[in-house]
Amino acid sequence: MLSPQFEDTGADGIRLKFTIPTVVLAVAALALYWVYFAEVVGLVKGFGGVVLGRDATAILGSMRGAVHIRIIGDTEDRIERAMRDHSLPREVTEQRQVREDRMRPRMSRRLMHWEPTDEGRYHLIRVG
Repeated sequence: MLSPQFEDTGADGIRLKFTIPTVVLAVAALALYWVYFAEVVGLVKGFGGVVLGRDATAILGSMRGAVHIRIIGDTEDRIERAMRDHSLPREVTEQRQVREDRMRPRMSRRLMHWEPTDEGRYHLIRVG
């Protein structure tokens, strides 16, 4: 059975196709975020630690003493790693990489209400 699809064109002019299962997963991930947000902040405040992930800066943005680092991997390195890790052909991996690079910042903007490319939010940015 084919999943129902719909398209969304954002203000940036990028068109993305979504399926109902994709939307359900995104909503479930957002619900988990709100459930565990207070716990993550509490653990970091109590014990310290490193929180990884695209939206960690948004989650811990106002925490005193938090250091925010953005690491931007080389596109070719990321493609080669995905080919190796997922045993996919280059063409498929390149298409997935383009889609991921387009989709993830949009998800942060829409679901987390913050701009992940705003360099002012980071103490350090590492490219390559």
